[in-house]
Amino acid sequence: MKSYLKRRYGLITTSVLAATVLATGWQSTSVLAENPTTSPTTTVTSNGFNFNATLLDHNGKTVSGKTVSLYDITDGNRTLVQSAVSDQNGIASFSQLPLNRNLSVFVDNVAQGYTTRTSESGQVRSSAFYIDGQGTNTPKYSDKTITISVLNEEAEPLANQKVTLTNPLKEVVGEAMTDADGHVVFKDKLLEGVFYNYAVNGKAIDSAQPDSKRSVFLESNQLAKEGFTFTATILGKNGKTVAGKTVSLYDITDGNRTLVQSAVSDQNGIASFSQLPLNRNLSVFIDDVAQGYTTRTSENGQVRSSAFYVDGQGTNTPKYSDKTITISVLNEEGEPLANQKVTLINPLKEVIGEANTDANGKVIFTDKLLDGVFYTYAVNDQTIDATQPDTSRNVFLRADQILKESPKNTASEAATNLEKTTESKEGNMPQQNQSEAKEKAPEKQVDANAANKKAPGHGEAKKGLPMAGERGSRLFTFIGLSLILGIAGYLLKHKKVKS
Repeated sequence: MKSYLKRRYGLITTSVLAATVLATGWQSTSVLAENPTTSPTTTVTSNGFNFNATLLDHNGKTVSGKTVSLYDITDGNRTLVQSAVSDQNGIASFSQLPLNRNLSVFVDNVAQGYTTRTSESGQVRSSAFYIDGQGTNTPKYSDKTITISVLNEEAEPLANQKVTLTNPLKEVVGEAMTDADGHVVFKDKLLEGVFYNYAVNGKAIDSAQPDSKRSVFLESNQLAKEGFTFTATILGKNGKTVAGKTVSLYDITDGNRTLVQSAVSDQNGIASFSQLPLNRNLSVFIDDVAQGYTTRTSENGQVRSSAFYVDGQGTNTPKYSDKTITISVLNEEGEPLANQKVTLINPLKEVIGEANTDANGKVIFTDKLLDGVFYTYAVNDQTIDATQPDTSRNVFLRADQILKESPKNTASEAATNLEKTTESKEGNMPQQNQSEAKEKAPEKQVDANAANKKAPGHGEAKKGLPMAGERGSRLFTFIGLSLILGIAGYLLKHKKVKS
């Protein structure tokens, strides 16, 4: 009896141990093994500042391959600090430059008359330099502005005062009349660190860089008189600017021809006029030849402009307008018509733009337009009218004037139909292939989700790595099940023997 009890207690103990092993196996925690990650990099900011020099040719394009050197001239001697070669964007970059030192800029050993200095560690400074050579790319312009405020002796704002901004090449980069608050804000084509000269009513005042504001106080005798401004750009038959042409404005309001002002076109082909009388018809003559163009306005302080083509060849590219011409083509019901050909022609009868209307029936011309010039536009090769930049025009077509779909569109439609036919054939593929396609889709979805759920900082470290404890869990499960089955077999056999 005792022997039987011992065997029974032993079996119970063994069963408990087996169950414990089995439970331990099932509850074993899976831990993701990770590759050791590197510790975060600590960025140490050294004492010093950065400087970027942009090199430009005389057309404002970037020049590469030039050596820019910074010399310390603080103590009266010239000591080289750093040198760099301008890249394809015309930029030569310098870092960790010494503080509180006067650093003079040289390009190919030629002094640029520019010195940079700062006491602020980590500051980023920049400037641009015009040099001889042939540039290639357009520079990166600043997003900062220059604001000029014009006030009277009592510090009251003065409206309708002409402010002109010129670059180091003495080219006008901006000109406008002050608003009701006496302000003019220049924001186009400014370069960081460059000093621009500004003048008020033709009188030079001072210079300023982008991200600066300047106030100009005028005495009563310096105030601009009532009138408007007109700029004439003279172009040759090749579309380039012509210098040295005499432009005259004649008042023809009363039927007589009375000279108002004359000016000679500069190297950019520009002849400028200011303080022109309001509400008068002013006819433009070039070298005593009437241009068939009359300008007139009743708005005080307005700035107007136009371009004129003369015999001969010009030299420089003119400054094009940033304004656009929009042509909208509609049917008789006012509905937009797509795929209608619109052509834009300049006064030399040259096509400067041609395109088909979009889904909204529109074509927008943006390239090589000149302010004040009348451009002729045609729809489907039929001349309609003329218009200037900064205008929108609507053209209504009868049914017989509407351009039908071109063979190009038909071919495109055929390609679309072919694509649809291919999709239809894919829809009728065997059931087995469809099943395979369906099985592959979830697989891609799982991968995408897994990529989106990556823990930050670990990257791909967890992906495809074995789970620590995975094999141990399976081993415990096997041992536990074996023990339980063995005990159950023994008890069953013992019961049969006993019976």
